[in-house]
Amino acid sequence: MNRRLPPLYALRAFEAAARHASFTRAAEELAITQSAVSRHIRTLEDYFGCRLFERRGRVLQLTDPARALLPGLSEGFDALERASAALRTDDQVLRLKAPSTLTMRWLLARLSHFRLANPDSEVQLTSAWMDVDKVDFRHEPFDCA
Repeated sequence: MNRRLPPLYALRAFEAAARHASFTRAAEELAITQSAVSRHIRTLEDYFGCRLFERRGRVLQLTDPARALLPGLSEGFDALERASAALRTDDQVLRLKAPSTLTMRWLLARLSHFRLANPDSEVQLTSAWMDVDKVDFRHEPFDCA
């Protein structure tokens, strides 16, 4: 079977930009530049032959075709993530995200005690400036925040 799909990297950029309503925040999530997100969106617009976003001042809005595309695309990425999770070998890894101040003042000492009590467990800690007090566990690779 020959599948005629647009580039996966462009679809990922579109989905992130649509979810965040921001090319900049999509770029941060995907660890690419904002101009790369813009190029990926342009690739999809050429592929589909329609605009996907409209700029109204500083506000980024989805067009009608983009609103129709987004739910199926999000469901598809969720399905890919579930299918891939079955093969991941790092399920023994605890992935934490915490604000920098909390990490320095409280969490590091507790993690030290945890590591002593659980020497076979691996902990990956992301200490970041968190301007929003929430984590999107469906789209960010963390078990706890």
